[in-house]
Amino acid sequence: MDLYPLQFKAISVETEWGSDLYDQCFSTETGESIGIIYQLVSNDKYDSVVTNGPLAGKKLSEIDRMGETYMGRRRIKGFPICIKYLSTASSLGLHVYPDEIALKTVDNVEMKDKVWYVVSHCEYATIQAEMKQTHTMQQLLSRVGTPAI
Repeated sequence: MDLYPLQFKAISVETEWGSDLYDQCFSTETGESIGIIYQLVSNDKYDSVVTNGPLAGKKLSEIDRMGETYMGRRRIKGFPICIKYLSTASSLGLHVYPDEIALKTVDNVEMKDKVWYVVSHCEYATIQAEMKQTHTMQQLLSRVGTPAI
């Protein structure tokens, strides 16, 4: 089978903090409080489905298992990319994940690389960075550059 650009069906997830922005941006009428719109995903809970060509109807996880023809020689566990939109009607906390070095010292934690890109916002929107008050400033400074941070 010849390779071709794959198109995937978006997966919308209703959340308590979602909004109607999905309907506005994508000209749909779900009438739901959509918080997450996956454009590309393959994990334990969601799996994108191809909508075009000979692979139409196949899940991304199935294509991932087809081997070198579609996924190349360099292999890692699982599909490495997740593309999603967040649509929030209220404040939403972001999580910070450990890097590869810190993972060696912590059990049951996975590494994640994330990029956040703000597509649209209201005029009074802000991005805030804060930490829970569980450590003193001196404790934090002493851990900079170590897995303990």
